[in-house]
Amino acid sequence: METLHDIRPPVMVGIPSFWIQVFWTGIFILFLILVLWFFIKRWKKRKSLSGGKMTSSEPISAHAFAMQFLDELEAEMAHSPDRKKMYFALGQAMKTYIGNIHSLRAEQMTTRELTLAMGSIDMDKALAEAVVHFQEESDLFRYAPVQYVSGFMDLSGNHDILSVAAKEIGRTRELIDAMEKDWQEKTANAKADASAASMADGREKTP
Repeated sequence: METLHDIRPPVMVGIPSFWIQVFWTGIFILFLILVLWFFIKRWKKRKSLSGGKMTSSEPISAHAFAMQFLDELEAEMAHSPDRKKMYFALGQAMKTYIGNIHSLRAEQMTTRELTLAMGSIDMDKALAEAVVHFQEESDLFRYAPVQYVSGFMDLSGNHDILSVAAKEIGRTRELIDAMEKDWQEKTANAKADASAASMADGREKTP
């Protein structure tokens, strides 16, 4: 004779809905944390580029960016001097500035390519030659295994590196300042010429 068993309630299969809600809530909170972290990191990066003064309505100029970069490089060299790194950084600062004001991809150019490009931009000839000369001298410290170059310190030693850094960073500042002045003057002259031409054209059309 068969035995009758009690009727059992249905057994729930799968994950309870409560834990599903907890899971998706956790995913959502994690997503919000990641988004907040991303925007905080981006804001701090923008703030550091301008010493806390840059805003979306006040973009930093090419000259100001170059000067700030050189200030940071000078501080870095005071704590951990590295001659080769310094000359690479100085060359990059100058190329980036030139690229920004003359719409060139100068930061990706070799010294030879930059020399050719300098001949096609509107810059004082003597100043352009000084910039190229600086890059050529710096290449000796970036790449060549030389022991001594006239006008520079001995590459084999680290003595007096701070005075060399101060001198070369100051020299780079002077060149960038001179390029900024030259560019500002030429820009102002071009605007004046365009304004004069427009006025002359207007007078010719007046009956």
